[in-house]
Amino acid sequence: MKNGVLLETLEEIAMQNRNLLMRSGGKKLEYIPALNDSPGQASLMAELVRPRLG
Repeated sequence: MKNGVLLETLEEIAMQNRNLLMRSGGKKLEYIPALNDSPGQASLMAELVRPRLG
């Protein structure tokens, strides 16, 4: 699965959950994007994990 397809799917799920929340009387959905959605975040994650790989 390509990353673009995965991110699109996560966005679609967030939209579906927002619609469900609003129909159920909710006021606002705060969507928190994936931690690795930018090159800087992915680099930081790699930097933290590499020393623990042995």
